[in-house]
Amino acid sequence: MTLPLLLVEERHEAYALWHTGIARGEIEPGGNTLIHCSRFQNLAPPRLRHPLPNIGADLATALGYVHSQLHIDDFILPGVISGFFDHVIWIHPDHRGARAQRLGVQPLNETLTAFTCEPADADPSFELHSVGFDRVEPQARPLLLHIGLDYFAATPDPVPQGSRIEITEQEYLRFNADRYHFLRLRFGGFCRAVEEGGRFWVLLGNGRHNGSVEAGDDSSKHIFGLCRFLAREDIYPRLQQIVVSRSVKSGLCPEPLAAHLEQALLEALRATLSREIELLEVGG
Repeated sequence: MTLPLLLVEERHEAYALWHTGIARGEIEPGGNTLIHCSRFQNLAPPRLRHPLPNIGADLATALGYVHSQLHIDDFILPGVISGFFDHVIWIHPDHRGARAQRLGVQPLNETLTAFTCEPADADPSFELHSVGFDRVEPQARPLLLHIGLDYFAATPDPVPQGSRIEITEQEYLRFNADRYHFLRLRFGGFCRAVEEGGRFWVLLGNGRHNGSVEAGDDSSKHIFGLCRFLAREDIYPRLQQIVVSRSVKSGLCPEPLAAHLEQALLEALRATLSREIELLEVGG
């Protein structure tokens, strides 16, 4: 059976592909486990100003909703609310430092409980397991997989593309004088206003990447480890869909490194998995 592998620019677009996967009969409409490989958990509670699309929405409808309503930090819980999955396994290099947390989701009027280990005294409607490859026990459930290229690249201070916005002198003066300026409240220390040659700019982030932009032993090790994990006999037969997000525009993966990581990952997946892979690029 062919395994769909979908390339997207940013991770929140995976939500649209869960819809189209159901419409095409490639993934089960519920009861799945999501395996999320990233340095970021992306589990922020969403602010849903409009109802989620009907299950199995077409690509244009689902992407339109993603780009107008969702954010790269909050796309997983809408997948829970839509019923695509109720169990998330978050795999990241520093999983031992993760902490349990409780997440409130107002549209459901209920609390979704996230755990870093199997709860002994509860049967929550949603579980998060923060683990490494050696601890994954996905049970006998169909699997969805999201891989962010940031998993293979250390970018502790990501800077999005287009993070330099020209403003008027009046707004520049207002920003520096007002401690409650809406940009300060929204972005905090990641936002500052500067003057350069008589022009005025708002800068998001610190203006540079803090991570390595060269492929090295760590990225190769992580790619090999991921593919070895996916090749397990209790994993790859139940994979229904793989979504890979480049994560360049958000700054989570440095652009000079992304192309190399993408090619290396795709080659490794094809060489490792005992299934035919159908590669599709989904434009935003």
